[in-house]
Amino acid sequence: MTATDDLRAMEPLARRLLDGLLGYIEPRLAWNGDRAWLPYGSLPPLPRLPVSADTPPSSRLTCDVAMGFVADGRADIAAALLRHAFDRQGADGRFVWNYGQWETDQVDLGTVLDTYGWALALGDALPADVRDGIVRSTRRAIAFLDTMEQPHYPGIIQKRAADPDHPDARRSADYRTIDILNGNALAVTAYCRAAAILDEPRLVEQAARYEKNLLERFGAHVEGWWAYNEKLDDRSMLAAESILYQAMTALYLEPLWRCRPGAALAAVLRGAMAALAGVTDADGRLDWSRETRKDFVGTQLLMLPSAAAALADVADATGAGLRRLRFVADRLADPAAGLLLNEDGTVADELRQIWAVSDLALILLNSRP
Repeated sequence: MTATDDLRAMEPLARRLLDGLLGYIEPRLAWNGDRAWLPYGSLPPLPRLPVSADTPPSSRLTCDVAMGFVADGRADIAAALLRHAFDRQGADGRFVWNYGQWETDQVDLGTVLDTYGWALALGDALPADVRDGIVRSTRRAIAFLDTMEQPHYPGIIQKRAADPDHPDARRSADYRTIDILNGNALAVTAYCRAAAILDEPRLVEQAARYEKNLLERFGAHVEGWWAYNEKLDDRSMLAAESILYQAMTALYLEPLWRCRPGAALAAVLRGAMAALAGVTDADGRLDWSRETRKDFVGTQLLMLPSAAAALADVADATGAGLRRLRFVADRLADPAAGLLLNEDGTVADELRQIWAVSDLALILLNSRP
C-alpha cells in the first residue's frame, strides 16, 4: 500500500473512535452562556493526580477537546471551548497546567496555538469574536514564550516554570537545569502557528532557533532516538527514549518543515519515524521496553499514528501508523461507551481519553485529501 492508501484507511478508523469519544464528552460539557468546558472528573479519574470539578480546566486540555470538534466541523462547540481557553490564559500570556499541580508549561502553549491554527481553518464558520480572540491570545502567548528561553542556553526552552498565582505548589522538577527535548518542538509549533495567525513571518525564524539543538541531540545517546531529557550542564541523559515523546517531538517539528524545509531536518524526521515504525509490530502492538514514561505503558498511545499522518510526505511511517490505529480500534475501544481501554482491559484515565481526542482529530485533519 502507498502512503495515500494508508491515510485513506486511517480516516474511517479515526472517525469511528473520535465519534465515540465526542459522543461521550458532548453531553458532559458544562456551559455558561457562550462558553463551555469539560469539568475535571467527567471521565475516569487519574488517582495519582487528584482534581476537583470546581477547578476550571486548563486551556491546554480544553483545546485538546476543542480540536475534536474542529475536526468534526462543529464550529459552535469548538468556539465555546476556545472562549473558555481564552479566559484561562494568564495576564502575562502564560498557560497553566493545573491537573493535580500548578505550573506554567510550554507544551500547553504549543498545543493551544496548534488548536488555534486548525480552528482558523474553519473560516467564517468560526464566530468573529473567536477569530479575533485567537489573534489577541496568540500575541500575548508569544510575548510570554519569548521570556522562556533558557538564559544560559540559547535555542533551548525552559519547558515548565512556577505558576506565580500558586507559589507554594509542588514543583515537578527544576526546569532551569534540564532540557526536556519535546518542549523545544512545542516551542517550534507555537512560533510557526503564531507566524501564520499574526501574519508575522519573522516568527518562523524564532521557531528555527530551536531546530539546531533538536538536530544535534537526535541519536546522541540511543541511535535513532531522542532522549526524553538531559542535564543542561554536561548533556548527560536523565531518562532514555520514549515512544510517546519521540512521536510528539516529530509531530511538532512538522510545522517548521512546512515553513522552511531542509535536508538535515528531513533526515532527522525520517530517522525518528523509522525508529517508531520499528517498535510497532505487525499487529500494531508497541515494544514498551522503549517507553521511559511508565505511566504510558499499556495505554492506547495514538501520538504515533498522529505523527505518521502529519509527516506522510517527508518521513513515511503510515504503515506503522495504520497498524497501531487498527490495533486500538479493534482491541482498545469500548464501542458501547465510546471510551478507550488500556491493554489490561481497564478503562483509560481522563488524561488519556482527552489526549486521544486531539490525536484522533489530527489524524483526521492530516489524512483528508
